Amino acid sequence: MHSLRNIELRVPRTPVLILDLLMARDAPLSANAICRVGELMGISQATMRVGLTRLVTDGKIQRSQRGLYSLARDVRALHRTVDQWQNKHALAVAWRERDWIAVYDGNLSKSDRAVRRRHALSLALFGIKELRPGLHVRPNNLKGGIAVQSRRLRELGMARSAIVFKASAFEQQDQSQAMHLWDIEQLIRTDDAFIAALEQSTAALPHLPLGAAAKESLLLGRAVIAHLVRDPVLPIEMMPRTSRDKLLLLATQYQREARNLWSQWFEEAR
Repeated sequence: MHSLRNIELRVPRTPVLILDLLMARDAPLSANAICRVGELMGISQATMRVGLTRLVTDGKIQRSQRGLYSLARDVRALHRTVDQWQNKHALAVAWRERDWIAVYDGNLSKSDRAVRRRHALSLALFGIKELRPGLHVRPNNLKGGIAVQSRRLRELGMARSAIVFKASAFEQQDQSQAMHLWDIEQLIRTDDAFIAALEQSTAALPHLPLGAAAKESLLLGRAVIAHLVRDPVLPIEMMPRTSRDKLLLLATQYQREARNLWSQWFEEAR
């Protein structure tokens, strides 16, 4: 692990690395190709093959008769959400300031940890925050309103028992608390840190060996995308767009360069 402008570039756990790789490539890969990526990241071939086997057993990836691995169908809803990070702000519409998307999950089972994890992830990916125990909200400023967002939340794993509805006209105290659920200053500081890291890495990549450049582009790219995937897409009444727009532009350009580097690396590694 190393850092770039205070952004920690961590090699992910083996299963996460494999899933990230298949998502990024958006094409089936052989075990040998996947293991070569593991070696580049400092992970042994044996560990990568164990990771492949576990992901197949868990139903997260599938192996074809030709020996190629690809994402399983049930993982593709999450893949679509991750892959849409570049276009998230296109989902935003004008916000009526007292209008909120709300999720009630007070009857969520406490015994099924897997359900709770998927449920919590689905809310986090939509920028939904807890206002009161069992009640979670976000500004109602996304295209399609309640019907569309409810469907997308359930595709991502929101618990079946959860209720999605529109809330409006909160009492002043609750309205004020809802407006401050997001740490806007911290979001902007994080955006600025990623902007600086992307600018530094973009300047350095052409001067690095191909393997080192590909590795850095993957680790920094996944860190940036993980940040942007959880972008709450807040209305401009709550968060200015300047830093986020610049970060989106730089991240899109960086992702394009990273894909070129990995295409070159896979060609040379054959």
